[in-house]
Amino acid sequence: MASPKVAAARNFFVRHVNPKFIHFDKPFLLALSAAFFSAVIFGIILWQLLIDCTITQVSKTGGEKSQVYFVAATLKSGAKLCVHSTKVYSTFTSDFNGLEVLQEDPCVVGEGFVGKWPKNELEGHIPKKLIEFAEEGVEWCDDAVLKTQSECDKYAQTACPPCDPARASNGRNLKKANTVFNVVYEETRCPSNTHMIGVALSYTSQCDALLSLIIVFFLMASRLVHQLGANGKEGLCASVKAQAEAIAKSDAEAIGKSAINAA
Repeated sequence: MASPKVAAARNFFVRHVNPKFIHFDKPFLLALSAAFFSAVIFGIILWQLLIDCTITQVSKTGGEKSQVYFVAATLKSGAKLCVHSTKVYSTFTSDFNGLEVLQEDPCVVGEGFVGKWPKNELEGHIPKKLIEFAEEGVEWCDDAVLKTQSECDKYAQTACPPCDPARASNGRNLKKANTVFNVVYEETRCPSNTHMIGVALSYTSQCDALLSLIIVFFLMASRLVHQLGANGKEGLCASVKAQAEAIAKSDAEAIGKSAINAA
């Protein structure tokens, strides 16, 4: 026989899971089963909510410093970024009627742009509060193309320009007027853990009543649990019959009272 402290703990557990379980001969078994399956349902719902991430493509136009600031600010907001593609836009005057034409070319990012960013290179370029986020840097997306100079040259069938001409590998300042560096990122945003825990708890609480009913039904059907009735322990069939008789009696009394009140 369990000690008084153990019995008190069991009673406390049963009352907080479902107080109605005290009307059965094994309330702790019912409460334990309900708590276990409720935890399983909660875990499944929470997992489904947390993996429901949104992936979008966002682009940022500007030089290396503005790209670094954009990445750091986005990472601080809780999103994850990877580089999908890079392009350089430039304008030139056409020989036909002197029209300004926008030209788009694939380009190659400078060495060190993809990967981790050293703290000493970030200081002085972005606010101090963003440095810890910027250190994470960015990587190539799994489906990214033209990651290297050779891949880009093969695709463009010519030598691809650097994305940020001012940082060309040969050290010369090749910055041209009307030239814009554009990076397309894949941004992944996942739900907040704390918010989703609350949502999962809310959904789980809606399932508790049905879950308790199912557990009671199967445990009574397997004769592991009996309901405590006027005649002692009752099985599933006897319990259902007693409930039906109680409902019929209640309805009959209600009809009788209505008849008396009408008279």
